Amino acid sequence: MKENKLQYIARDDGLFIQEIGLWGEYKYQLVKVYSHIFISSMRKKWGSLVYIDLFAGPGLSKIKGTNRIVMTSNIIWGNLRLSKS
Repeated sequence: MKENKLQYIARDDGLFIQEIGLWGEYKYQLVKVYSHIFISSMRKKWGSLVYIDLFAGPGLSKIKGTNRIVMTSNIIWGNLRLSKS
């Protein structure tokens, strides 16, 4: 997969971090790309968006067997901005 300019790697904030499999890193890359595409395509349609994830985790996840910590969907969506430009 081509390297994505959208950042999804995070630093440990000292709070609880769940461990997930290697698949999780790829999943959150896809979430970041999809959310950016969705926000970009809908920015002129709505003035605001609400993201609800009924199964959201603590916000950060550690990839098992590595030291990589990734942002999960609730943090990814929370960092997006809906601009009308």
